[in-house]
Amino acid sequence: MARSQITETDEEYEEPDYAVYSNRTPTSLQRRFGDWLIDKLEVEFKSKVAEESFREGVRLAVALRIPFQASPENREDTARERQELAEHRAAMAEERTERTAQRKQRPEPEPEADETVKRSRPVQKKGVEAAANTASEAPARGGRRRARAATTAAF
Repeated sequence: MARSQITETDEEYEEPDYAVYSNRTPTSLQRRFGDWLIDKLEVEFKSKVAEESFREGVRLAVALRIPFQASPENREDTARERQELAEHRAAMAEERTERTAQRKQRPEPEPEADETVKRSRPVQKKGVEAAANTASEAPARGGRRRARAATTAAF
């Protein structure tokens, strides 16, 4: 059965007898979990009754978690939340698509008209003219070899 769908098997769901859970003694796991929560959360109680109430809440939560997850109420809420999330994601994807389309429709500024656009490199000349210019310019680094090679290669 798919997680996000409620199917005919929900009709087979039997409501548990919750009264069975009301007067049970806590299991060792439930006690340890209560101790762990009190320790990790550094909970301090004003009275012994408050601590016992907290521990009873922990016991019931641990004992009834699985029946709660299987309940039609939880499954309906979970399906609704997933549907809302899917709708939200679809809306966000549509919005991104619209923004992308708007960006593509904007005209690109002309390089001559826009002074802020700068070229990263000047256009290089080819052939003998480039070799002559390279030889006359002072090379930046280790350029003597390159300058010599450029002048000799051009002739």
